[in-house]
This record gives sequence, C-alpha cells and structure tokens, in this order.
Amino acid sequence: MKEILFRKMNKITEKASFLKGLFFSCYTVILCFAMNITAYASGNLQSSEFYMGTLNLLNDSTTAINILAPLITIIVVVYYFARKSASDEHDYRKWDTRIKIAIICGVGIETASLLINLFVSYYQ
Repeated sequence: MKEILFRKMNKITEKASFLKGLFFSCYTVILCFAMNITAYASGNLQSSEFYMGTLNLLNDSTTAINILAPLITIIVVVYYFARKSASDEHDYRKWDTRIKIAIICGVGIETASLLINLFVSYYQ
C-alpha cells in the first residue's frame, strides 16, 4: 500500500516539476519579447577610447610576444639540451621529446601572435 502511494506521489511530483519548468520557460520567452529595448549609440565606435585602448593593448602585447617568445623558447631548449646531455638512456628520450615540444610551442606562439596582429591590422 505504501509503495503504491509513494509511486503516485512521485508521479505527481514529476508532473508538477515539469509544469513548473514549462511555466517559467514560457514566462521567460514572453518577457524577452515584451521587453524589446533598442539602444542607440552616439558617435563612431572607432573614435571611442575603449576601442582605441583595446587596439593599442593588442598591438603592444603582440609586439611583446613577438620579442619574448623566441627568447624564452631558446632558453628552454638550451636548458633541455643541458639536461639531455647529463641524462642516461631512458631519460634521453624524454628530454628529446621535451625539446621537440618546446620548439613546436614556440612556433605555435609566434603563429598565434602573427594571426592576432593580422586581425588587429584589419581594424586599423
């Protein structure tokens, strides 16, 4: 008897939670369409301080990345070569793969920086 009562209560609870979710979903959609507010901006976006500041920040950061990434890659690879020369046969392979990964990461960072520079130059 208790099991039947618990099953019925669970079904009622599931239906109530479904209806509650459906109600709030419909209410949200209605509010989104009812509160259609149009915003107008005065002036030109390209002359705003935020736009110019962001553009300058991206230009400066890509320049810094173009300078620092090769230097850091060279330092890391030289360190890995030093560790590789002092390692045994088992660790030799690990340092070899680490050197390859460091070089690939350095090339990847430079490529990403150049792509960001390319996209920023489009907006100038």
